[in-house]
Order: sequence, then structure tokens, then C-alpha cells
Amino acid sequence: MLTGKMKWPDTTPPTVPVIKPTLLPSRDLTTTLRATWLGHACDYVEFPTGLRGLFDPFFEDRGSPFSLMGPKRYTEIPCQLSEIPIVDVVVM
Repeated sequence: MLTGKMKWPDTTPPTVPVIKPTLLPSRDLTTTLRATWLGHACDYVEFPTGLRGLFDPFFEDRGSPFSLMGPKRYTEIPCQLSEIPIVDVVVM
């Protein structure tokens, strides 16, 4: 049985430091697999073959089709979609 007041997690921004990602501007600059976390569940993966993939993209302030409703981000967006140099495949 719980007694007293329930404690909620502190969601005061920023909860996680946001660092602008360093993405490779060309396909031939890596010989290893590179993965960059872009917040929420979004990852940008640069494969050594040159393929570039965006997994579960989420670049909005809210997780909703409506800009004024739905769950809001706790942290800012690390980069804009237009700042990603190459996207060959998007996986949802």
C-alpha cells in the first residue's frame, strides 16, 4: 500500500543533454557501421556499404497529427530533417 504523496519523475527540460549530431556528408567516408541516436526512438544508421537509413523518424514537437494536442517532447529536436545529408531508406 502506498502512503503519502506519489512522486513523479522530473520532466523539466532538458532531461537529456541535446548535442547536434555529426553526420557524414558523403557515402565513402566510413568503413564501419555508424549509428546516431536522434532522440525518442529515432536512429540514423550509416552502413559501410554506403547505404543510409533513418529508423522510426520523429522530428516534430508533439507525437500527434495535431500541433496543439498529444504528448510533447521533453527535449529539443537534435537536428532538422533537412540537415540529414543522405537518406536511402526510412524504416517505421
